[in-house]
Amino acid sequence: MKARPSIAVSACLLGEKVRYDGEHKLTDWVVSLASDFTLVTLCPEVAIGLGIPRPTIGLFLIDGQIRIRRHDDPAFDVSDKLDAFGRLQAEQGFCGYVLKARSPSCGIDDAALLDVQGNIMGTAPGGFVTGLSSELPGIPLINEEQLRDESMRQAFIESVHAYAETLGNAP
Repeated sequence: MKARPSIAVSACLLGEKVRYDGEHKLTDWVVSLASDFTLVTLCPEVAIGLGIPRPTIGLFLIDGQIRIRRHDDPAFDVSDKLDAFGRLQAEQGFCGYVLKARSPSCGIDDAALLDVQGNIMGTAPGGFVTGLSSELPGIPLINEEQLRDESMRQAFIESVHAYAETLGNAP
């Protein structure tokens, strides 16, 4: 029998104090996935060297490009690092990702997109998700808020198992 599929989970959702404010966002719906999958924590912002706590970052539309930079220091740009870390994750063999909603790194499609003055223009995927999705366009992704919906949670579980089968990782 093969091992249960592994999914990567935003570390803050499993209680690790890795957020910008040094806190966590422990979420029961995420923890409950341990009955179906092996959960592996990751925090893209910490992985690229941002400290805990840290100044906040955001998605900014600059000259037609989305850039991820600090709110208090526009010269501090982590766009390329987050994108590269997302691309690197494609090699890790995870069968799905549970990510923090509205995060400038992990937001699936709901991170605030700001203009240069900091006004909200809409939403976009976070920098890590952009890199990950460019390498693995079919990888199952869900955020902790979507997991609260029974039908979305069940669809995610089924899609992870189906993805695992394509990789030869199904139990």
